[in-house]
Amino acid sequence: SIHLDEIAAFVRMNTSAFCRFFKNTTDKTFSDVLNEIRIGIACKKLINSRATISEIGYDCGFHSISYFNRQFKKIKRLTPTEYRLKYIRKNNL
Repeated sequence: SIHLDEIAAFVRMNTSAFCRFFKNTTDKTFSDVLNEIRIGIACKKLINSRATISEIGYDCGFHSISYFNRQFKKIKRLTPTEYRLKYIRKNNL
């Protein structure tokens, strides 16, 4: 579990200053980058494990499976199930 206020405190900034700094530096919000990292980890788990989509979503730090699915599709342009099936088909050929 990662919290914005903890990260801001770690770098000795208040939350709003950290958010502005992060957005100006990366052109992305902290939440966007965190979700991209979590989805990257989810991709590895989808490929390398037989865990369910729900288990993977929760393991990667998402507290809602519907939010996990929305973020996954937003970032990868596929649902987690489509991503897993595409990888399986690709490697079975």
